[in-house]
Amino acid sequence: MFSQWPPPSKPEDIPTLVQQLADGFLKEAKKSSEFTLTSDEYRIEQFAGEQCRGSYATFQTSIGGTNALQTMFMMSVDGEIWNGQIPLRQDHHQGAERPSHRFSCLFAGQRAGCFCDD
Repeated sequence: MFSQWPPPSKPEDIPTLVQQLADGFLKEAKKSSEFTLTSDEYRIEQFAGEQCRGSYATFQTSIGGTNALQTMFMMSVDGEIWNGQIPLRQDHHQGAERPSHRFSCLFAGQRAGCFCDD
């Protein structure tokens, strides 16, 4: 689910904001009874397209014995900042290690008009 991030944040703040969100998620995730982290390490990456750009953090998790990526996004779409999280089940046959940027932006774009691909 994506929602608009409140002002006064600016697009150039996104990498720092994602780092702060990721650090907070890591701290809270260690207390969770709904899922477990399979690693304390996480990655932060950036993406960009014609109408959007942003950053995301991915965490390796296990939910009920199924491996999943918990992905936290923040992106700028036409000057507005959107954020959200998407849990993605890993396809063991393909070893998904990162989310599809295109899927993420199109998902957000249903409301925000973002179409990007890396």
